[in-house]
Amino acid sequence: MSISVHVPAKEALNSGLFGLLGDALVQMVQTTDYAMVDKFSRLVQDSSAPPWVKWRFSGKLGDLKCHVQYIENWRNRFRALWLWNNLEEFEDLETPPRRDIWPEYRPSEGEFVLISLLGEPTKDHPWVKRVFSLMPEIRTTVMFRHCTLNCGRPFSGDEIGTVEYIQYTDS
Repeated sequence: MSISVHVPAKEALNSGLFGLLGDALVQMVQTTDYAMVDKFSRLVQDSSAPPWVKWRFSGKLGDLKCHVQYIENWRNRFRALWLWNNLEEFEDLETPPRRDIWPEYRPSEGEFVLISLLGEPTKDHPWVKRVFSLMPEIRTTVMFRHCTLNCGRPFSGDEIGTVEYIQYTDS
């Protein structure tokens, strides 16, 4: 997920969130680092940016919170699928019965299994620990990008010869 931060350059620089010199315009933050996400939120909400910029940023953060929950659910399904697909893969480990890994596992022989219905694996089981240690680490991040185009600044007419933005009308 990418979130643009439309605040004046001086305010972004003073925050220190985009590097000490303000030259680190892109910051990757783990979605679960709520303290850092909150710092970006406070930067925008306390800035001199127009209300529409603040409103839009708040909406993006709301999307981020929903996104974090979705990712967490997806991560749990991935972990279960990782275990399931690796039941036969690791020859150096004796594969335990599926009921030892998933206590709630109760399908009949030959029956298809929905991964989401397996329940939580027994995380203390040595085989489960070993297989999880071999699983790729999934780190979800959000990209905060400082917009240096002064998008939130109202047009004053002093910028003759430059076009920051224009307002379209039918007339």
